[in-house]
Amino acid sequence: MDEKTVQLNLLGKAFVCTVCAHDEFRRRCVELKAPGSSFLKTKENAVVLVCSKCGYVHWFMPELGSFEARTEPDV
Repeated sequence: MDEKTVQLNLLGKAFVCTVCAHDEFRRRCVELKAPGSSFLKTKENAVVLVCSKCGYVHWFMPELGSFEARTEPDV
């Protein structure tokens, strides 16, 4: 399956991979669980961006950035 990539603006600046400086990522939402969290019924989600060039995984709390879908220019 060919997955769309996204770019991230974080605190008003374009974010790039900390390993290879690439700016396209595959986005995933991940539920964070801590020991005993099932008892408390608290759930938090994180956004995981996987660099589409080197595969490095970046973790974010979703309220910190705005995600922009990567669009291909019209030819």
